[in-house]
Amino acid sequence: MKTLIKNGSIIDGTGKEAYIGDISFSDGLITGIGRINEGPDTVIIDAEGKCVMPGFIDAHRHADLKVFDDDFGQAEIRQGITGISAGTCGLSAAPCPKDRKQDLYSFLEPITGRANIEDDFETFEKYLEAVKKRKPILNFGCFVGNCTVRIAAKGFETGRILPWELKKAKYYIEEALCAGAKGLSSGLAYSPEDSYNIDEMTQLAKVLKKYEVPLVTHMRGEGNSLLSSVAEVIEIAKRADVPLHISHFKAAGKNNWKWLIHEAMEIIERENAAGMDISCDVYPYEAGATNIIQILPPQWKSGGAEETISKLKDPEMRKRLAQDLDREYDDWDNLIYSTGWGSVMISSVTLEKNRKYIGSDIQSICEQEGVSPVEFISDLIVEEKGRVGKIFFHMDMEDVREVIKWKYSMIASDSLYPSRGLAHPRVYGTYPRMLAGFVRDEKLLSLPEAVFKMSGAPAARFGFEKRGVLKKGNIADIVIIDLDRLVDISDYIDPVNYSPGIMKVFSQGMEIYYEGMK
Repeated sequence: MKTLIKNGSIIDGTGKEAYIGDISFSDGLITGIGRINEGPDTVIIDAEGKCVMPGFIDAHRHADLKVFDDDFGQAEIRQGITGISAGTCGLSAAPCPKDRKQDLYSFLEPITGRANIEDDFETFEKYLEAVKKRKPILNFGCFVGNCTVRIAAKGFETGRILPWELKKAKYYIEEALCAGAKGLSSGLAYSPEDSYNIDEMTQLAKVLKKYEVPLVTHMRGEGNSLLSSVAEVIEIAKRADVPLHISHFKAAGKNNWKWLIHEAMEIIERENAAGMDISCDVYPYEAGATNIIQILPPQWKSGGAEETISKLKDPEMRKRLAQDLDREYDDWDNLIYSTGWGSVMISSVTLEKNRKYIGSDIQSICEQEGVSPVEFISDLIVEEKGRVGKIFFHMDMEDVREVIKWKYSMIASDSLYPSRGLAHPRVYGTYPRMLAGFVRDEKLLSLPEAVFKMSGAPAARFGFEKRGVLKKGNIADIVIIDLDRLVDISDYIDPVNYSPGIMKVFSQGMEIYYEGMK
């Protein structure tokens, strides 16, 4: 049936000023916008005093395996999200050869959730076919992850990649792009992908050229090595002649706050002025989240989780780890050294006996139990077989605000889906936090600017065709919000809270959420 939203404050997703008007849609498409007369058999929605905007597109959401769960979409639609991209930070669920499946999905579990599916995603095409069969409530896009590709081609072994393995990796990337991947994501901070050099990465990135999709990268370092990491990915994109998108752009570590992010931004501005095409995303929080193994130096992560766990069982190796974490490195950001154990909160575990640690920081746990941080995390990683999630408070909110305001940034959540424990509040509250906190209360951005960063910009960047902007002929992904009632109520200890004020959400013209829906 034809639907008509009347008298709303329309923020169309282009960044243009809001205006009072009507939107009509039917058969999944917007049929009119402006001032529209009612017709017969039309469903009327009065949006007077409310904001009408495009459905938000979260282009950085680690939902690769979560998409197969029955409750997938609830955390998204209740904050106005109608489209996402998974497969970020180099970590995708495919390609996954059968002999790598157990190791790969154990590696991914603290980030993407548990693999409780029977399918074997040996190719990216098979993965996308399985997603289509699930008929997710959201528009679902996915990058192919370069770390996953390397594991498929070589396993968890670090060091130089052999020529035939590199050829195999390029084949996997090409297959994924042909199947519909929205780009290649890279996670140069993660082992074994961190073994790649610029030349090898350039060869892989060159596959993107004919598909006109970007290289999307979690850089090698976001702390002391931020500037060299920015220079590295710029050089890769420049040699490959492809667009570059930097994931969760930040300056991590207390000694880098309030100055380093500005120098990194200046580098990108110069390169864009010289003809490059570089963008970034940012989440509006001071803490990040990932697998706890990522706090270990690179030499401790080579060979995959099993080898790391084997090292941590050895008392002598634990002494060496304590020494390794008590110094800075030229080629790796030791954020424990710069930010401290008190900044690391345990967020997810798999064993019942360890659930008592969830929500507590490592420094407090160790003081209470009378053990050293290295002994504690070693025992925990061994017991949990590496499947431990952490939330790391390593950013300065003033730096985050600077990136949010920046003309080259867009908003994304970087949501992880741990199988047990606490999710980061960004899973449930990124978009209410932006609109209620940074737009309405702080006025850091105007409402049209913010909506553009949450809809029009990611749609254009990542190929969400006919989405992200309210205009005639586009897909009717629409959100109606009562901005005055919007509240950010998801936090680090109690993240599973949904903001009031998200009135209605339409996906392809179908009402998929209304306020009060259970």
